Formats: sequence, C-alpha cells, structure tokens
Amino acid sequence: MRELAVDIRLTTGLALRHAGTEVVICERAPKIRADGASLGLWANALAVLDDLAVGEQVRCISVPTEMYSHDAAVRLLDTPEFGPEDHQYLLVHRAEFNDLLADAVGRGDIRLATGFTAYDAVR
Repeated sequence: MRELAVDIRLTTGLALRHAGTEVVICERAPKIRADGASLGLWANALAVLDDLAVGEQVRCISVPTEMYSHDAAVRLLDTPEFGPEDHQYLLVHRAEFNDLLADAVGRGDIRLATGFTAYDAVR
C-alpha cells in the first residue's frame, strides 16, 4: 500500500481540527519532509485551504501559473468549455507548504518518528 504524502496528512489533520476534533498526527519519518519539489494547487484546493484559514498564507508562498493542453504537434487545443480562470493555478514549493501546514496544525500535535498499529475511538 502506498503511503499518503505528508501534506495530505497535515491537511486532513487541519480539517479535522477545524471541525472540532482533537488531532495528533503520527509521522513515521524522523522529520517532516517533502516528496517532490512542488505541488500545483487548483481553484478547488484553494477553496478548501481558504475554508481552513490558510489560503492567504499559501498564496504568499506560491507562484501563479497557467496550464494549457496541446496536441502531439504542440498545437493549442481548443477548450471552449473552459474559461481563462480554469487554466490558472498556484505552484507551491512542497517543503514550504508542509511547514505552513505543520504550523497551522500545531507542531506540538505532530509526533515524528512515530507509528501506531491500533487506536481506541474516544466518544
């Protein structure tokens, strides 16, 4: 089974915290590290990050960019169903994004070099 990226665990922890759940994130790695250099964040991801109150911070560490589709001859494909805003996204350095999320979750609630095999649900 492929492990989830750290940024997904941190974002999930932040979402649970915003929903009123106490969260402790267990990370097997000895430090928060980034797999890959960058991450593209489209409008739907930014809307979630806005809801989690970190959208503006993410925008401050991101670079706006655009993506268009081309055919094999490198001709721009006509996509009349998409407007200009549908081609825009933010490119964020994954390590900076992970640091931002770790700060937002609260580093005191992140256990590094820790795994678990079972848990008891507290109700």
